[in-house]
Amino acid sequence: MRCGILHQGETYNGWKIIRTGKILNNKTINATKFLKALDSTLKKYRDELKTNKTLFKNCQTKIQHIIKNSQ
Repeated sequence: MRCGILHQGETYNGWKIIRTGKILNNKTINATKFLKALDSTLKKYRDELKTNKTLFKNCQTKIQHIIKNSQ
């Protein structure tokens, strides 16, 4: 479900995207709240990368693998 929304804008198996209500309820996801939560999470992760050397190294390794797999 997550990858389909982020990469193709698609849903499967009865999932629906809405703009009101809870962020997640059964097979319904609130796109507005999901985007705000994703933005907040990414900002926190970015801030942690600045101070946590282990996290930064792990992120760097993961990105290197992604780049290698995309070539």
